[in-house]
Amino acid sequence: MRLTKLSRSSRLFLGVLAAGLGLGATATQVVQVAAEPATGDSSDSFSPASLPAPGTYESCSGLFGLSKLNSDLVSFDIVQGANPVTTLPTMGTDIVPIVTLSDGTTSVSCEAVSGWADETEFGAYLQVDYIVGTSMAYPGIGYFLVPAIDGSVFYVNGGAFFPTTRSVEYLTNLGLDETLSANPGQLVALASRYHPYYGSLPTSSSGLSDPFFARVYSAILNSPIGSQAQADYLNQQLSLLSDSQPTTCSDQDPTLIALVATMQSLSTGFNQNLVATECSNLSEGTLAIGRIQLFNAEVSETEITLTVSGPAPPTTTSSTTTTTLTSTTVAADPLVPAFTG
Repeated sequence: MRLTKLSRSSRLFLGVLAAGLGLGATATQVVQVAAEPATGDSSDSFSPASLPAPGTYESCSGLFGLSKLNSDLVSFDIVQGANPVTTLPTMGTDIVPIVTLSDGTTSVSCEAVSGWADETEFGAYLQVDYIVGTSMAYPGIGYFLVPAIDGSVFYVNGGAFFPTTRSVEYLTNLGLDETLSANPGQLVALASRYHPYYGSLPTSSSGLSDPFFARVYSAILNSPIGSQAQADYLNQQLSLLSDSQPTTCSDQDPTLIALVATMQSLSTGFNQNLVATECSNLSEGTLAIGRIQLFNAEVSETEITLTVSGPAPPTTTSSTTTTTLTSTTVAADPLVPAFTG
């Protein structure tokens, strides 16, 4: 079966196995290559190629043991291009996303698959975050899990793998005269290791500039009962904690009392021991809210638009015949007098 990558990259996915990871012939393909940084090129246009034979690529979820803690979400919106096709292809069936991760020496490729098939499976996906489920609304189906590049370590066939770059390609069963383009050209990286159970605050206050914490401050500001003073108070206390300095937090402080009420309103669904109630657990409450806001961002900010175009319509040439009519004026014959005899 013909199997061609759909990008301008010259990397090979097939046929070479990395001895260090010792994968079998039908497992995820591993190639020794130099790492390539992810590009945001949204102008890439791909030519169609045959879908991979079953077993060519292992699923990313199966290979890396993906969960809510070590993955990013991505969804796809498939739209008609300038030259419409008869039927739009289906993601995962007619178009297969292949994700390649690299640690700078070894690259591993796998097939991204749907994170859940229904609301029950979605609930199981949330449980790793110790969430009851009410804080993160079921977004529906069509969300794929891809390995994170946030410092997560993965174990592939017993070996530790620390990916630092990631790219995505698409294999399709489109016709030879059909094209596919992606915007953005690469996956959006949002995953974060900050977690109230599995992580902690940054080791210095400079780390609080991470988007993970910026979303928490924004949620407090946008809350009906939140305020700038509350966000500033939280940032001040987290900065002192991160820098290993004594905090100035007081459980009797009116700003702290108002802040706790706001944070509790934003933490619905988390186990109660992770909800902020006083100075002593502000950091856990912050990280819990951060997980909720991170999920909201993953649902709303990671969509890739795939545009499918058919062949250009044939060009027709029309010719126009112009007939010019010429008018000629002929002088009248002179009048000859008639004689009668």
